[in-house]
Amino acid sequence: MWFPPGDEPLPLSRRFRHLVISQNLAHSLDSWLISMRTLEEERGMPGNDAATGRLLPAQLRALAWQRFRRKCDQLRTWVQQSGWETALYMGLARVLGYRQNRQPFTELMRNFPPDRLLSSVHPLRRSAVLFWMLLGWQSGLFDRPFVQSVSPAGKSLLRQLQQVRQEFISRFPCRKQPFIQWHFARLRPLNNPYFRLAGLAQVLFEYQGHSLFQKLLHLLMQRLPLERVFDAAEPALCLPLSPAFAPFFSQLLGYRQIPKQSMGRIRCRQFLLNIVLPLIYFWAETTHNPGFRWYLEDLYFQFPVVDDNRVVRMFSDRKKIAHSDRAYVGQALLEISGQPNTEPESQPLPQLP
Repeated sequence: MWFPPGDEPLPLSRRFRHLVISQNLAHSLDSWLISMRTLEEERGMPGNDAATGRLLPAQLRALAWQRFRRKCDQLRTWVQQSGWETALYMGLARVLGYRQNRQPFTELMRNFPPDRLLSSVHPLRRSAVLFWMLLGWQSGLFDRPFVQSVSPAGKSLLRQLQQVRQEFISRFPCRKQPFIQWHFARLRPLNNPYFRLAGLAQVLFEYQGHSLFQKLLHLLMQRLPLERVFDAAEPALCLPLSPAFAPFFSQLLGYRQIPKQSMGRIRCRQFLLNIVLPLIYFWAETTHNPGFRWYLEDLYFQFPVVDDNRVVRMFSDRKKIAHSDRAYVGQALLEISGQPNTEPESQPLPQLP
């Protein structure tokens, strides 16, 4: 059933040591060999042109993979400190925090992890809104005056918040986050931290009796094509928000436009790209599963652009960029610019061929 490579050049066979089942190749063996030879030629070409600062496609892949490995290293630290499930939720909180609030969101899940939250509330009393209240008090987001609390409806909702705080204060972690660390300026209305915290609470409530990490691991271990991974992951993460949130959003916080889901499709895919894939890849390394790692690598380099890819548009000749519709190109350019997130700063970057 297995057979060794036969006619390709010796340097190529040394680089690709795995054997091939030709019946399972997506393309013919000849086209596969052509693509591998193309990669070999690109690898053998000289690096950046000092005069033009241009990058080769193979270098983009190498830079993107370097960024991916650094994410794996960061997640490894989280796993060693907090375990797989908490590390996943820390990553989810970081993604939901966007650029401005990723640090306080991550700190919230580190200080008040899912198991601590669940152990604080009897199963019969749990609800997404109650989780939101507890996380809101712990995060410091409720340590502010509410303009709408002067109305009768607002006063009633504020009393509910205060009752929850009084009841559960003894079970909270000792150190509470300060309100001042949260950012509200230059955020789209639906991206404010109250809404994103509600999305996090909804996911926590949905998977309170199950492991979200195990669910996503099981999904990826099926080794489905990328589109089918999206089809399964998005409904599992883009959950409808409980209607019980609406009065708090409108009558207490005073927002007219309120979200309907825990997160949108783009944010879900950013979570898959930046957190789930590197975390599961680290799991595959710890379990010594090279075949699964190859599958995850393939998903990473196939992943489509998950935002407006402004970092790619910063290049004057961006139309010449190979695979500019792939997320890894933006990841490579972010790695060049030394940015820790997906939102580029205004600074010069090398040109691409």
